[in-house]
Amino acid sequence: MGKNSNFRPQTVNMNITKKAEEPVVEAAQQEEPPAAEPVVNTQETAAAVEQTPAAAQTPDVEPSTQQEPATPVEAQAPESDSQEVKEEVPPAQTLAEQAKEDTRSEFQKITDDLLANGTAHEKAVVTALNTYVQDMRPGNIRTEADINTQQITLWQVIRRTMENGQEFGKVFPLIINYFREYGKACFDERYLFRGAEFVALDKDQMHAFLAALNLIKLTATSVSKREASAQVDLNRTMVETVYSDDARNRVIAWYKN
Repeated sequence: MGKNSNFRPQTVNMNITKKAEEPVVEAAQQEEPPAAEPVVNTQETAAAVEQTPAAAQTPDVEPSTQQEPATPVEAQAPESDSQEVKEEVPPAQTLAEQAKEDTRSEFQKITDDLLANGTAHEKAVVTALNTYVQDMRPGNIRTEADINTQQITLWQVIRRTMENGQEFGKVFPLIINYFREYGKACFDERYLFRGAEFVALDKDQMHAFLAALNLIKLTATSVSKREASAQVDLNRTMVETVYSDDARNRVIAWYKN
């Protein structure tokens, strides 16, 4: 009995040891508890929602109903465009002046440009011929002195142009165009030789002047300058006692080429 009693407590102690070890395993398993869900403070969340701007809050609707159709770019343009147009509209006086300028013929635009930007000889020719066209127009009564002045001026314009080697190629066709532009007015055959009996020129110059008027008139009404020159004798038209040899050769060569 004494041996047995000493043996049993030892057995009990082993069982106690096992039981004491098991809680250690359970404690080890409880060291990594599952992740706890975050605690939401409903009061703080509600306060944050109230402070959030309306644009940042997303309503509980489908995405398709959240987006409004974009405004086209053109919808914003009329205001700025209308302002630009309003700024570019010129005053009424300027529009009236432009409308008046638009009534000019193409020939008048050319002569106006020559008056503004032409050479000294071109300006002198345009000024003299513009005055001639106005003063010698049909129905305008002029004195013998006025007619003499205008006819001599016309003769000087023609002669000086034929003698000007540098300007001839540009200005002589301009004179022909004046005869063409006003062919039914002061340069009509009925008025072309107006007041010839009053013109104070000597015999040779008067012959050269009338021959030059006839030549230019033919050129203005013909298809080509060759056709015009075929109807006259250029050697007789270019009177030797009046024109220089350079002028005679220049005019004859111009009609032949």
